[in-house]
Amino acid sequence: MSQREPIFVVGDSHARNLVTANQSYGSSLGQDLLRLEPLLAIGGFTSRDLKSTLKQNRTDIVRKLSEFKPPIILLCVGTNDIFKNKSNSLVAVKNNFRSLIQFLFRINQSSRLIILSVFKSPVLLDRPHLKRDLIDFNKYLYSFSSAKVTLLDINEKLCQSPLDFFQQRYLSGRPDRLHLSPKGNALLLQEISHVGQALSGT
Repeated sequence: MSQREPIFVVGDSHARNLVTANQSYGSSLGQDLLRLEPLLAIGGFTSRDLKSTLKQNRTDIVRKLSEFKPPIILLCVGTNDIFKNKSNSLVAVKNNFRSLIQFLFRINQSSRLIILSVFKSPVLLDRPHLKRDLIDFNKYLYSFSSAKVTLLDINEKLCQSPLDFFQQRYLSGRPDRLHLSPKGNALLLQEISHVGQALSGT
């Protein structure tokens, strides 16, 4: 994977913040091969929201994929699916996620897919029902592992120092404890770089 071949990012605010972090200080981490480009990264989005928006903009999305031919697409979604789930079951959440994966492969069969597990943020872990759904959903993600799909789970490292790896407050001063801090995003960028290079054989 050369520097000219971007990793296209699809997801929620975590995805958006990751692209911003990469543009800000990714190169300082020695990640010359890592270039993240947003395909669709919107805060507050669920799997269902992403699929709907991708379908609405299918022509432009397919054109962009055909032009750049990204070797890898990075998918970061699930936090909002868990937050907004009003049911005691994750059946609908899981079905929406599977539908999103299927749609991504329908519009682009050449790229490999890296799926990020949902981060074990303090906000999710502090609420028993959200923690339960988080654990269940992350286990479900492993069912997608294949020659074309790689699951990247950095939760073990994040949980070693949540005060360092998660943003404690927004710039406005409101409590956060959900999104990755600059240090957390730096860790994630390094892990993505390692996986990307392994997939490309470099």
